[in-house]
Amino acid sequence: MLPKANQFLPKELYRQRRLTDALKLWPLLGSVLFFLPIMWSDTGESNVFAMKYLFAVWGVLIVGAVLLNRWVDDPPPTEAQQLERDAP
Repeated sequence: MLPKANQFLPKELYRQRRLTDALKLWPLLGSVLFFLPIMWSDTGESNVFAMKYLFAVWGVLIVGAVLLNRWVDDPPPTEAQQLERDAP
């Protein structure tokens, strides 16, 4: 009988891929958040609030993209680094 292959990715590689996926979906989230004030147009809200909202979303998207990119750029640890970190 053949030995079972490990079905799961190493934890660090899995996290790296999920961060990459999040970075790919970031523009879609930004688009959805930018179009929300268009749906508010019938509520009688002032344009000042909508502009404050857009600038806040813009800032959050920039900061979030920088943080996600910084985390994605960190390569996963090698086996030697993993063993060194796990050693007492």
